[in-house]
Amino acid sequence: MSDEGARLVALITGASEISQELKYLRSVECWRIAVILRNPDQTKPLGRVITKEIVPSVKALGYRFPIPLGNLFSPALIRLVASRSPMEIKELALLPICNVREIDTVMEALYRPNHVTMPRAPVWDIVCHAPELRFRSNGPPLSEAQKILVFGQSDPPPTAKIIVLKTKYRLKKATIERRSMQERFEASETIRENIKNRHTTPDSFDEFEKVLQKNLHSGIFGKRAKFVIFKSSLIRGNVLKITGDKGDLLAFVCANTPSHLQDGFIDKYMSLYPGTIKECNSAELGLRLPFKSSHFSLYNKFSAIAPEGTEQAHPSTFVHGSQTRDSSTLQPRESEAVLSYPLEFSHFKDSFQPLCEWISSQIQDLIPEEAGILEAYLNTLPGSPTVAVHPMPCMALNHNPCTLQHFDGGDAGSAIVIAFIKGKGGQLVLVELGLVLELESGHIVIFPACKLSHLNLHYEGFRVSMVFHSDCSSQAWLRNRNGLKKNQFFTAPF
Repeated sequence: MSDEGARLVALITGASEISQELKYLRSVECWRIAVILRNPDQTKPLGRVITKEIVPSVKALGYRFPIPLGNLFSPALIRLVASRSPMEIKELALLPICNVREIDTVMEALYRPNHVTMPRAPVWDIVCHAPELRFRSNGPPLSEAQKILVFGQSDPPPTAKIIVLKTKYRLKKATIERRSMQERFEASETIRENIKNRHTTPDSFDEFEKVLQKNLHSGIFGKRAKFVIFKSSLIRGNVLKITGDKGDLLAFVCANTPSHLQDGFIDKYMSLYPGTIKECNSAELGLRLPFKSSHFSLYNKFSAIAPEGTEQAHPSTFVHGSQTRDSSTLQPRESEAVLSYPLEFSHFKDSFQPLCEWISSQIQDLIPEEAGILEAYLNTLPGSPTVAVHPMPCMALNHNPCTLQHFDGGDAGSAIVIAFIKGKGGQLVLVELGLVLELESGHIVIFPACKLSHLNLHYEGFRVSMVFHSDCSSQAWLRNRNGLKKNQFFTAPF
């Protein structure tokens, strides 16, 4: 048992160390690994390691932790697999992952046209026929968040209903004059005062729908129209999608965050990062509010773009800095916060993994086209860096935020905003829509922050928010690696 335990510890430790990196494997590489694992070649050292070390460790893991497939697959993927498998969704979600032959059958039904279909070697029989043992512990019961990390949920969570609200708003990029900080503050205070004096708060979703459509019927938010306050509690458990005149996305309001991810977030965050969040009254503090934003991001902004006809020239002969001290870089790179605080960033990803995975599932379910583009971008980055919420390359972590009116011109596509508050206020205002989003703590908003200007109303209490977004310059890297794709001196994954 000591040998088996040592192998088990090594397997679990190794898997935890590379779990993030596995997300960045290309599909071809994944299936090459699958072939090697299914039929280990006993004539080679790797095959003997799989047979003598990995297989017994997987068996031991299956004995102790009969984890269901629902722990590994998102609800959307479970539904997709079930649609191509004879199993029902619940039966599939409860299938133990240690039953590798059943898992093989399921995956072959999903991937048979393109990938591996060879049977497993007999060495895996000891895993397939492992007796069912119950996990026993004298310790305290696990919390819901811990169950997700260790065991997952037996049943996939119910699919949220998407309510579509169509408007005639003509989406275009907002314009804001360049101003001093004091002038920006005064302009934002004017908007806040207008909302205080001219707003309506519908008591039902039907009433809200009528008011918003009326406000935007001319394609813009009319000057005489009142701001409309939307409470996410009106659609609790569901998702609202607001679209413009061409069907383009104006906002997703996701009121379906699981309660165990919402409850006690501020207290947990403050215990992990003491001193970062303070009790504030933003109206009284004004510009003295201790608002701090840390950007844990992968940037391609300010990268030098190689001119045409330089394929034979060394980059040092034609790259010249022109914007900032970082403008001479040739490829996407990690932000200063990632480099300066690597342990804190890793701690955040580990501590809030259930929340990050939940947000990731929402992104891939609601904006799959954007998610696919960003995943392609991440798959080509040198060094395969990891992100907090896949596949968003950028994260802004905001302590004590009460933002002034702005739009994020350096972003591309949609931004995902999630805020937690222990107090009151802090509503998100989408200015051009005349829309004030009064969200419950932990509810998500997805909207084109690069086109719609936005700000927060004042708040009292403790507040933290996270914004996940992409870099507008990522397309230059995807297109031709910042002009260096054919340069003989430049090497990058293609």
